[in-house]
Amino acid sequence: MKCVRLALASLLLLPAAAAAEQQGKLRNISACARRNIPEPDSIRAIRVIARDRLGAKRVTVVRLYGRWTKAGRRQQLLEFIEPAELRGSKLLILEGTDQTEIYFRSAELGRVKRISGGGRASALFESDFSYEDYEYLEGLRSSGKSKRVEDAVIGTRPVYVLETRPAEASNSAYELIVAFVDQKTCVPLRIEFYETGRRLRKELTIDPAEILQRGPAWIPHSVLLRDIRDYTTTLILVDRSEQKALPPEMFSVEAFQHLTDPVGAPSE
Repeated sequence: MKCVRLALASLLLLPAAAAAEQQGKLRNISACARRNIPEPDSIRAIRVIARDRLGAKRVTVVRLYGRWTKAGRRQQLLEFIEPAELRGSKLLILEGTDQTEIYFRSAELGRVKRISGGGRASALFESDFSYEDYEYLEGLRSSGKSKRVEDAVIGTRPVYVLETRPAEASNSAYELIVAFVDQKTCVPLRIEFYETGRRLRKELTIDPAEILQRGPAWIPHSVLLRDIRDYTTTLILVDRSEQKALPPEMFSVEAFQHLTDPVGAPSE
């Protein structure tokens, strides 16, 4: 069965300076959402299906290796399998205390490039998703201030509503992100990304019917992102997932500079 191990806890960020009661509420929601993040180490085969405004389809296949450090930080190594022009390209993501480090390498580039500042707004997976969007999707964004506002209902599902304003120093492409988090599963059913002037730019949605329980975690089968301005869509699916111990050195920047085939790759 296809299963998406996508962590969406990044929009449940604790505010840097907020009332104690507000902090407590956010901590409770964040802790609940964090239980939906797969652990321990895992390997996932992911398909990203992007369609442009004319309906033309582009499929990107990625193998994702993830692990937790002893300090409770997450590390990811993404290896691009398809299309042919991206095959062999790799992305290293290291969660930090204040920000996440992102490194990219490809045969065409011929070197390792660090993705930072405004570069995080550029496209990832040849789709609507930017590097920044992916950070929010996987729960890797840690800068900014969040607050819980009045609860709402999506369909028949009660949801918590959280507003996040990215820190100015983060060079975010967004002024505001609003997450509507299902009170039963702690999975966001909708996330709205607003540009300057509170213009809705992107909307991420998850159908409650696509969320199934796996042990203590609630896992969505698919995630859909719509770019409101450009009339494009991206669907993310996970075709295969397995848990397997991965060596820490596999996620070091030094090893990434000389990386070929990661250790522990699942058989095709």
